[in-house]
Amino acid sequence: MWRIYLRVFTLIAVVTIFLTLILNFLTEQLFYEQIEEISLKEASSQIFLTEKYLDNAQGEEWHKRYQTLKKESNLDCNLSPLSTVLGTLEPRNQRKLLAGEVVVDLSNYVFLRRVDLNNEKFKDSANQVMVVKDKKNHDPIINRIRQWQYFIVFILLLIPCGIWSYLHWREL
Repeated sequence: MWRIYLRVFTLIAVVTIFLTLILNFLTEQLFYEQIEEISLKEASSQIFLTEKYLDNAQGEEWHKRYQTLKKESNLDCNLSPLSTVLGTLEPRNQRKLLAGEVVVDLSNYVFLRRVDLNNEKFKDSANQVMVVKDKKNHDPIINRIRQWQYFIVFILLLIPCGIWSYLHWREL
């Protein structure tokens, strides 16, 4: 009976994981633009406040404000060279970033924004991109909750597999 139980459970668990991954992939592919639009709407207030806070400063003042933003906000901000960032983006997002728009990179769960287009903020600022990620996505509590969710799903899979294998074994 245990052999049947383990085989059925393993099969169902593998199929569940596989289907979940396929469903996530297909959802991202089929609804990429809608997900991107929703992500921008959700972050619009943070983007607006960040732009207003940083865009009114130049030179050393810009760097001070940037460091304050990194320290005080719930955002994980980094500056990256434009050439490096462009190499990781799809052509559509490359064009948007070069035009100075805020770009959502769903594959890495980050927002991208050029510091400026005309080197007005500081030396070589037109070749810098702010890469912004929400810190709370890396919160250990959130990760622990997700682990518990998967654990509960597997426990809930164990029960019907056990019932099925018991009934199947009894008939054999």
